[in-house]
Amino acid sequence: MKPCFLTYNSRIPRKDLICFNVNGIPEIIKGISARKGALPPKAPEGLLKVAEIHNTWDGTPTIVNSGTKVATYEEIRAYFCTGAEGGRSAEPDADGTVGSGQRRDLGGRHLHRQFF
Repeated sequence: MKPCFLTYNSRIPRKDLICFNVNGIPEIIKGISARKGALPPKAPEGLLKVAEIHNTWDGTPTIVNSGTKVATYEEIRAYFCTGAEGGRSAEPDADGTVGSGQRRDLGGRHLHRQFF
């Protein structure tokens, strides 16, 4: 019997991150490969997450825009100040607070409405 050597290459799907550092230079953070349900890594401290690279190795990688979203002040106001139809007014009350002047619970944090 002759010895037989069998070799193969296997590529498992992986998700990487595209981030920017504080100097605006892009960096790629490599994720961990997984046969099913590959998850992207967390962006390291000091890097701004911009997008994910989905590598399936079947063709061109897919770029998914999943970067950090910053809400505008208008979106924040619309979220916290529902206007007259919600029973609260966006105009300051006599005591200078907006709406009922109550604080809203934000998952353990409190936000006083007078700032909106």
